Amino acid sequence: MASKVRQGVRDSPMDHLEYKKVPQMLGQNREKPRLQPYDLPILKHEFCWVCMGPWSDHGNHTGGFYKCNKYNPHSQRNKDESKAELDRFLHYYQRYHNHGQARKFAKKQIEAAEKRMAQLYSKGKETPQWQNVQFLRKSTVQVLECRRVLKYTYVYGYYCHDTKERELFEFLQEDLEKATEKLSELSEQPLESLQRQEVVDFTMFTQKFTDNLLRGLVNGLTK
Repeated sequence: MASKVRQGVRDSPMDHLEYKKVPQMLGQNREKPRLQPYDLPILKHEFCWVCMGPWSDHGNHTGGFYKCNKYNPHSQRNKDESKAELDRFLHYYQRYHNHGQARKFAKKQIEAAEKRMAQLYSKGKETPQWQNVQFLRKSTVQVLECRRVLKYTYVYGYYCHDTKERELFEFLQEDLEKATEKLSELSEQPLESLQRQEVVDFTMFTQKFTDNLLRGLVNGLTK
């Protein structure tokens, strides 16, 4: 399927997404997780933020750490047509809901970013001007925007029945999931190890990727 998807990218109006750069920006190993498993503070249960399933079910043995964005119609759970349709609906709704839940913490995330900006500014050596610490807020806002877009991509995915279009869409959706988590990871690094230019560059890359994805969905990815 990967070869078909890549061919679809070259033949689509999404060429300007510069997919040759995606592997380098996200890391050479596309299957390597760019996000550490989420830990519940009490139970220490590792789970995936996208599907809320056990993190142990994610990895190379399942086809990739971020393959849970795709619905598998051949799952053993789908015993009959009505059950299959319900499973399909729940697959997309759960991911739609999870990204919506993440945005509920938007205000706290921005406040935390502004607090880190003040701490970085107070150091005064490498970043003596307030404008030089604005990148932390911009990266946080971009992460929130990505989660908003990802939330509604699952609505689009639910109603997309064109096989070729859906395959390319899910490929791009998976890359946006990866980019969002990497940007979140980069911007939340400890201040002493924070790389300003890396955060700035990846924020711009993620913004461009998101904008082009939305433009492609409007115009048709495979047209």
